[in-house]
Amino acid sequence: MLIKLRADYVLLMDEKNTILKNAEVLFDEKIIDVGYDLEGEEIYLGENSVLMPALINSHTHLEFSHNKTLLEYGDFIIWLSSVIEHRENLFINCKTEC
Repeated sequence: MLIKLRADYVLLMDEKNTILKNAEVLFDEKIIDVGYDLEGEEIYLGENSVLMPALINSHTHLEFSHNKTLLEYGDFIIWLSSVIEHRENLFINCKTEC
């Protein structure tokens, strides 16, 4: 199924630093197209939303890789609160296996 994310601004990160207004990013497992009036199930990201399809957040926290039950998932604030609450145990439990 093709999904298109529509945002108020899409930053292309090209040589001209192009910014498309009220544009869409079409994807399935990979980005297929960026533009306007693309065919796919639309998800609007909300007022003042920004998409930067050329950038990814590839950092990781190895201390979390050993976690099996301490963290709560599904909502960012709940997850972050569980990280703060259990951070000492996460660090202690992360040894050479991490």
